[in-house]
Amino acid sequence: MKKALILATIEGFIANFELNDIRILQELGYEVHAACNTSVVTEDKKIALEKTGIIIHHIEFARKPFHKNNLTAYKQLKDFLKREHIDLIHCHTPMGGLIARLCARKYRKNRTRVIYTAHGFHFYKGAPITNWLIYYPVEKFCSYLTDVLITINKEDYELAKRKMHAKQVEYVPGVGVDTDKFSPNDDTRKNREKIREESGCSPDDFVMIAVGELCLRKNHQVVIRAMEKLKKQNGLKYYNGKIKFLIAGQGELKSELQELICGKGLEENVKLLGFRSDIYDLYKAANIAVLPSLQEGLPVALMEAMACGLPCIASKIRGNIDLIENGKGGYLFAPKSVDECKNAIEQMLEANNKILGQINQKKIKNFDIHIVSEKMRCIYIRAK
Repeated sequence: MKKALILATIEGFIANFELNDIRILQELGYEVHAACNTSVVTEDKKIALEKTGIIIHHIEFARKPFHKNNLTAYKQLKDFLKREHIDLIHCHTPMGGLIARLCARKYRKNRTRVIYTAHGFHFYKGAPITNWLIYYPVEKFCSYLTDVLITINKEDYELAKRKMHAKQVEYVPGVGVDTDKFSPNDDTRKNREKIREESGCSPDDFVMIAVGELCLRKNHQVVIRAMEKLKKQNGLKYYNGKIKFLIAGQGELKSELQELICGKGLEENVKLLGFRSDIYDLYKAANIAVLPSLQEGLPVALMEAMACGLPCIASKIRGNIDLIENGKGGYLFAPKSVDECKNAIEQMLEANNKILGQINQKKIKNFDIHIVSEKMRCIYIRAK
């Protein structure tokens, strides 16, 4: 039986984004292995991976490029590849992709195929110059060691076609979204008022929802500052209700964001919900979705919001602009501009949200999980 290896820095990444690829490889007759750092993973993700029947191997990957654990990981992976005859390697994440391709060099001569999915290059339009100085030359060198380079947004695809040297460059629209799962139905609508009440919102409030880690990259603070300006301007009034901003996620900036909220007197209007497993219900309770990130590959949170029929406000960056066209489905703003974010919110308050949501539901069909699955199946078959 042929063997395939799915590789990423952490186990949670594979559990979140690679279950579909695992299923496809198994259907193609592969015995599927996974190599990742298993030291930090939630129990539900661990169970989800175990249910697939794959064989999991602990490798001491670290996210930070110069962490000493990555040298250990390099040695561990070399030993693993020497011990196991792997026919196909599909690697993800920057450090996982780098170490995997370095270790697989000699095995490619024996027809082991190496696929790397770039879930958003760290070098992009507007990225810090240090990203271009560090990550770009590394990725360019590694492209010589790559049979198939998969990109998930149009900007990365065009760059890869021009500058990288993989044998094959492919565009796949992200990891896909199950549009049937997120389509509105009567069963979910009845939870709308309950979810709003639990989140401190009334039926008449205009509710904005952001789903994402509480970190600098997700840029939640720009929306909070825009809310402050709206408060000074109109008291955050919305007809018979008020404008509310809910943030679902956890992360290192929780205390800092809470201090910002309190410091601006926005406790009534901005809520940190923490980790939530009911994202689907939260979307159904909201009027619009917000994604103010500084950097994205192709954001799953935005795709799921679109599939739910929500209009969206998003930062005008790579990935987001693949999904939202300004004025069609939502509004875009410069990620560091508080004024543009405020203006986008004001435009949404006056827009026909039902029509914008319908535009998003139609567009997101192009990113459906079945389309992504078919593209990945073809890539894997050609790599055999």
